[in-house]
Amino acid sequence: MSKNFSKACLRTIITYFVIILIICLLKVINVDYFGVEYDNNLINKFAEFITNHQLENVWYSFTLYIYTYMILSISCKDSSKKMKLYAFAITLIGIPFKFFTNTVNNNYLRYLFEFAFLLIPPVVYKRSFKVLKQIVLFLIINTLFQVATGFCKNIDVKGFNQFITNVMFDIDYIIISLLFYYYYFERKEVKELWEMVAGYLSDLWHGFTELPVSLLESSKHLIYGLKKHVNTMKKGLRSKEKIDNSILVFLYYLLSLFWNALTIVLVIFIASINNMTITILFVIFAFLFNKGKFGKALHLKSAFWCFIISNVSYYFISRLTLPIGTSYLVPILIGVCMSYFTSLIVKYTTKELYKGMSEEELKGICKLKGMDQYKIEFLTDIYCNEMNYVQLHFKYKYSIDRLRHMKMEYLKELKNSW
Repeated sequence: MSKNFSKACLRTIITYFVIILIICLLKVINVDYFGVEYDNNLINKFAEFITNHQLENVWYSFTLYIYTYMILSISCKDSSKKMKLYAFAITLIGIPFKFFTNTVNNNYLRYLFEFAFLLIPPVVYKRSFKVLKQIVLFLIINTLFQVATGFCKNIDVKGFNQFITNVMFDIDYIIISLLFYYYYFERKEVKELWEMVAGYLSDLWHGFTELPVSLLESSKHLIYGLKKHVNTMKKGLRSKEKIDNSILVFLYYLLSLFWNALTIVLVIFIASINNMTITILFVIFAFLFNKGKFGKALHLKSAFWCFIISNVSYYFISRLTLPIGTSYLVPILIGVCMSYFTSLIVKYTTKELYKGMSEEELKGICKLKGMDQYKIEFLTDIYCNEMNYVQLHFKYKYSIDRLRHMKMEYLKELKNSW
């Protein structure tokens, strides 16, 4: 699997928690359109089939194995066949105990069993108590997911007594567990969970620290450009042709903004006909939030075809995807996949550099154009290692303004050589 696919897993998880945070903020001001809904025919038929054939325990056993394997494999940093068999054996041992605690209907006994079930097997497998640090952090992340999701979907503890509620909750839980599992073990070096979380929080902090610096630099460029424009107008050096070109560029961006807004409005209108307005907003947000994260965004040459393809695509998505009343993650995953696969189209149809490309691909393009090693390393840090300007500043000891100019100069050099 490619580096971008692993990144798609991470971006889906990040997008999910961003949307959860937005929903929580909206619920504070009494905006609540995100609760669980029980009118999905597909889910209702599935739940009815399971209950009619008394297969609830089979479903619970299946989900218990997935949860057990995820917890054990990530806590012990082991995804081997031996771990899969060990998780299966622990699940077989745990099934009768779980059935007993549910029969007795004693909450304290159930919590005691779950506590022991989570902590004892990893310690036995690793024969060390050091693994407890991994387990505790994983349980914190797991609890955060369950509490936040339950709050957003208006599911309390009693709600889980309904089998269909468990099924809808399990859909998101299984998907996000598989995404996290794949991302965790697909990296070159499987680190401690706390190291991975600390690294992500560090990158997030760098992103926040870069934002005010970027805004400041952008403001400086804007002010400098306006001053230069005013001075040029005063000197009378701007020809009528240049003024006309500036007007055309302004009109182009204005019409592009209007056209994109019209496209989104029509997409939402079509979704509202299918009672999928909020769901499509989830898809659009996930797509736009991750647009450009896997490389250069796809832009069709014709605005007309962009309009047609966008509306047709979102129409079929609104007909085929699960509504947010059933699953948050499915619409989010669709939006991220749209961003990912459109970036693949750009990757295979353009020679331009894009973020997320492999070092081999970038070096092949740059060496073919005769660039020296220093320039290749600089572009590698931007497009392959995806370093932000703050990180580049500490490495190359140049101002952010100078780094922006270096990037533009090197890209212009590549473009002129094509």
